[in-house]
Amino acid sequence: MKCFRRVLAFALTFVLCFSIAGCGKKPASSTSSNLADVTELEKVPDQTTEATEEITEATTEIAAPISVQVEKHYYTTWDDAYAKCYLESELQYPYIKEDVCPELKEAVNAEHDKELANDQKTNEGLIKSSKEENSDTPYANSNTISVKRADSNVFSYVSSFYSNMGGVHGMNGQTCFNYDARTGERIVLSDICKDEAKFEEAVYDALVKTYDADEVSGWDSYKENINFNAKVDEAGYIFCIEQTGISVYFNPYDIAAYASGSFQVFIPYSEDLFYEQYFNAPDYYISTITPEIANYIDLNDDGEVDSLTTNITSDENYGYTKAVITINGIEKSFDLYSFDADWYYVHSANGNYIYMSASIENDYKYLYVFKVNSKNKVRKIEDDNDLYGFPSENLKEGEDYYGRVTIPTDCDHLFIEKRSSLLSTYFATKECKVGDDGYPAEYDGLAVVTSDLKLKLKKDLELYVVNDQTGEETKEAYTLKAKDKIIIYKTDFTSIVDVKTKEGKVLRIHVKDKVYSDDNIYGQSVNGIPIEDLFKNLIFAG
Repeated sequence: MKCFRRVLAFALTFVLCFSIAGCGKKPASSTSSNLADVTELEKVPDQTTEATEEITEATTEIAAPISVQVEKHYYTTWDDAYAKCYLESELQYPYIKEDVCPELKEAVNAEHDKELANDQKTNEGLIKSSKEENSDTPYANSNTISVKRADSNVFSYVSSFYSNMGGVHGMNGQTCFNYDARTGERIVLSDICKDEAKFEEAVYDALVKTYDADEVSGWDSYKENINFNAKVDEAGYIFCIEQTGISVYFNPYDIAAYASGSFQVFIPYSEDLFYEQYFNAPDYYISTITPEIANYIDLNDDGEVDSLTTNITSDENYGYTKAVITINGIEKSFDLYSFDADWYYVHSANGNYIYMSASIENDYKYLYVFKVNSKNKVRKIEDDNDLYGFPSENLKEGEDYYGRVTIPTDCDHLFIEKRSSLLSTYFATKECKVGDDGYPAEYDGLAVVTSDLKLKLKKDLELYVVNDQTGEETKEAYTLKAKDKIIIYKTDFTSIVDVKTKEGKVLRIHVKDKVYSDDNIYGQSVNGIPIEDLFKNLIFAG
């Protein structure tokens, strides 16, 4: 976001959940010119050996996926008197909830809070400027996050930004954040790359291989003015550490004119160019695909890096859209009824897949799964299940509101949101893993309801208490009284709904579904009683 704000300042004057391994701490390094200090070290040479062994142990330990959430803030300022919008803003920040890597959690979340406060001040200034300029179009200030790597060794993500301050055109580009997950420290290029000259050669070779040499004519000027050893707050290469190498990004104006857009190249890991401590990544993982730009991934495990681009196109004549997946220049499209989607690459023990979580009517999300075969061909996996996208927490309403989305990073622990129609219409989150067919396979247990949906009893109802730890129904009876309020808590989507009382007791309701009659318009009953005779505040959506 710092790079984002630098560009923003220039224009103005310009974001699964359980890990199986912990994070060890990276040993601190120090130097001293004091001769007495050196002499003291010579007396205890084992310290050097111990430090080397600690580094070796930390870097050879199998990295495990860690859980990441992306917090999305939406901010729109509308003036009813003038029927005018002054600012449209959607800002995203990563947020780490679990304590698997405490140093990383502390660093990322602290950065999150600081960036949020700064961006809120920026938005206030943009609103004021937009009103003063009386702009015909709203100012824009947005970014989206693509989590490229999230494990107990490295956490890296790309922030793609867009801003428009009423000029001839907006400004867009990428900035990257790379963290050592063991220490929480930001990784700079000299931490991972051994040789500046070799790196420059590798980047230029990749540029002219990916693009035409004339397109990147500004390379020589760029590299002379960029700092290879740049610290986090300085102008350096924009790079992202991934599973098999690093991606390097060049924004508009960096090495070519604005009309040429952004550039991106991928540099595979090699022992002569990079230090090995960040090579170690999980064997199986899920990474976010940034839409509309090239993503460099070994899609079929043949040792060769492939170019993957995803986007959604629309047909204005017929009003439908297509999902377009392009691998190494070969394009394949699929009919779709959505204008927005989140994309993920799934590298699992059961095969390699592309997940597309697409927004449809009423902001519902439907999960489409595509399989990538050994020849980098892609096909859509047909399935008629009703899985809906990756879950978001309840949005906080108001002019500035937000929600957190759980980003899939772990093939064995991902959380999927499904719609339930038992006792009302709502969404519930289910823990899953990547199944044999590529679709998420549900673990045992009930799904947790993500909304705070309350029902009021019309008459007494006797239920049994549930052990919330084991999920088992006990023999303890509990009678809900008329006018008592309960919260829908968990469900199996077919016949069971667990509810919570105001005292926190968990009770199980067995619902008989799809038995319609004149006296049972919802088709559901409990203990033989139609649900409309038992509960107030039932809410069903079509």
